[in-house]
Amino acid sequence: TVNAESPTIAYSYSNSKRGFAEGTITVDSKGNSGTYYLYWADDTKALQGYREIASIDLSSGGSGKYKMPAQTVIPADAKKLIAVKSSSKPNVANVTVDKANAVYSIPSTKKLKDGTDKMLYSFASVGDPQLANDSYGEGRYPYDETHLIKALETLANRKVDFTVSSGDTVNDQNGNQTYATEYKRYQKILAESPYANPIYEANGNHELWASPSTIGIPAFIKGTGLDSVKETISAGKPYFEITEPVTGDHFIFMALEGTFYTDEGTQFTKAQLDWLEGLLKKYNGDGKNIFIIEHGNIAGWGSGDKLTEPYYYDLGLNKNSADVKRFISLMETYKECVIITAHTHLELSAQYNYSDNNGTSAVMMHNSAIGGVRRLVNGTIDRTPVLGLSEGYIVEVYNDCILFNGINLYFNEIMPSCSYIIPFTTSAINPVEPTEPPTTTPPTNPPTTEPTTEPTTAPTTVP
Repeated sequence: TVNAESPTIAYSYSNSKRGFAEGTITVDSKGNSGTYYLYWADDTKALQGYREIASIDLSSGGSGKYKMPAQTVIPADAKKLIAVKSSSKPNVANVTVDKANAVYSIPSTKKLKDGTDKMLYSFASVGDPQLANDSYGEGRYPYDETHLIKALETLANRKVDFTVSSGDTVNDQNGNQTYATEYKRYQKILAESPYANPIYEANGNHELWASPSTIGIPAFIKGTGLDSVKETISAGKPYFEITEPVTGDHFIFMALEGTFYTDEGTQFTKAQLDWLEGLLKKYNGDGKNIFIIEHGNIAGWGSGDKLTEPYYYDLGLNKNSADVKRFISLMETYKECVIITAHTHLELSAQYNYSDNNGTSAVMMHNSAIGGVRRLVNGTIDRTPVLGLSEGYIVEVYNDCILFNGINLYFNEIMPSCSYIIPFTTSAINPVEPTEPPTTTPPTNPPTTEPTTEPTTAPTTVP
């Protein structure tokens, strides 16, 4: 009898920095043909709340590779990478280190932390709930309400400290002025959800579909309440800032102030840009993270499209507009910022999510959408609604880095190939030394309610 060798995993890193997952994972079947599913794991089992990294088809034997995208992260709790052979997605009970067909131990020099650092705070980053009035007619967002309800369940389950939204809370339609109805639906869904922590919203182009001076911006201020900050509401302006209490990190919420079509006209008034520049000068060099929450990506500059060929003709802000040029100049001056945009609805797996314009600007993070995610199929945008396809980020802030964990908000699953690391630093304002070893809280199980079908966008399968 000749026993076949055990399958193996090899990992070639493209970035030697601690926590960076970018590189090539190779699985060699050693004659044990089949499909292998890759997972991040701790010392005993796959990380709870994470979907597989990818599946590699080795039905003909031999070896196969999967490339982790640039800027992706090795999760904070990951100790190992495991490969499980299965004819279909394995159930949770079989995704353990003991039952894995191949196990790779992450070197200590690549692990994100040594177990003593603690997360300072977390927040959710979402965009485009785009609640449409029931009379909208086109049926473009048939799952808008369902996806928002499930997203709020996921955020409650993940116990984020607060949530930031990059805009398009509502949809409206040209001329029908249905903002009041849509904001009421939004408020009702929030009131009935298990999520009870703050949500801070930026306004997007759909908040401006009707006349912005008389309907759009006032409706946004009244409908969201800007988290009921009295002085902000009284100011009558849709842009504002908050300070995270543990660290003093800065969150700046910008607002589109022009027209619905973001590639036309002026979107940022001089008053808003003066306000932004004043804040950036004030906070420059204070050692705190600066997050800028904004709706529209800039076509051909930063995350959200292919830079030289924007994926969708009328979505990006026009980088040749005077106001956008000034915004770009500020982002090239104050590189310590993290800009979070939405607007495109493009799925995170298209990998247009992270950019610092080759080190020349602030970091830009592209968000997908709670409602109406658009898929990239053979280079073409597919707008077909898919139940269960709803995406955002769970953001974890540490002393020495920020993790943007891409997540399917419907299924409450972190997507490893859409999770990124930004090596920015901050610190607690009043750090407290524990008097006794901290206890470990087991992770919370994800919601049990699931649709009858999975979304058609699946983790990458490598032939």
